Amino acid sequence: MKRTINPIACLLSLIVGMVTVNSHAAERPLWELALGGGVISLPYYRGAESNRVLPVPFVYPVYRGDVLKVDEDGVRGLFFQSERVKLDLSADGTVPGSDDDVEGREGMPSLDPTVQVGPSLTVDLWRGDTRARQLILTLPLRGVFTVETSPRYIGLAASPKITYYRDQRAFGRYWRVGATAGLEFGSAKLHDYFYSVDPVFQTPDRPAFNADGGYAGPRFTLSAQSRRGNNWIGAFVRYDNVTGAVFEDSPLVRQSGNFSAGIVVGWFIAKSSRMVKVPDVEALKY
Repeated sequence: MKRTINPIACLLSLIVGMVTVNSHAAERPLWELALGGGVISLPYYRGAESNRVLPVPFVYPVYRGDVLKVDEDGVRGLFFQSERVKLDLSADGTVPGSDDDVEGREGMPSLDPTVQVGPSLTVDLWRGDTRARQLILTLPLRGVFTVETSPRYIGLAASPKITYYRDQRAFGRYWRVGATAGLEFGSAKLHDYFYSVDPVFQTPDRPAFNADGGYAGPRFTLSAQSRRGNNWIGAFVRYDNVTGAVFEDSPLVRQSGNFSAGIVVGWFIAKSSRMVKVPDVEALKY
């Protein structure tokens, strides 16, 4: 059975970690709402042979509550925050796409969309004297669940990463440019969902395979994002590699590297009249 990719979920999962930049004001509206759209190209899953290009209309809410926060870092429940350390509840998601369109998975069960939820520790490792540069360590650990009528738990995912951000003026506006390097890890149950081949589905070109848990390869992302007034622009290029991953020998892995890319443009159409204080570590985002 074919499944339609949810472009909003793709947007949230692929642009996570990108941050806006405008000025270093310490106050922002309690909530804002933006509308926009763009286009994203992404693989059906890491190691898949082909990409799919998707138009992405979206509604982008921002909420800066004391505990609940909804912003460009996703939906989070804040547990603890100091000037340089933050512990919160974060969410992410993936939508692999239709199995009928993925070479190598013909005749196998469809891959459902997934959602990831779990704690994330963020550490502000270093800031430049001008506050225009920043080095951040992020340590998320999330449980992964399928999105269907009866959701199923399918394992754990960990994605430790380091991001270097730099403010840059170009094209008449300020941009926050980011370079991220990270490593992907997953439990055996999670890797089994994407990469295992049960004996009943083996063919002469697709032998049975049982995926283990552990290392899943590196991930590198370049991003640029800018907000000027009510206008917001974001773009990214991402490279995933599964060389050395515990599932590298799966017959469902058709190539070692995948590129993803996207660009989105949005306009903030409404905002709260109430202003809230933004901590210094967060003020660098605007």
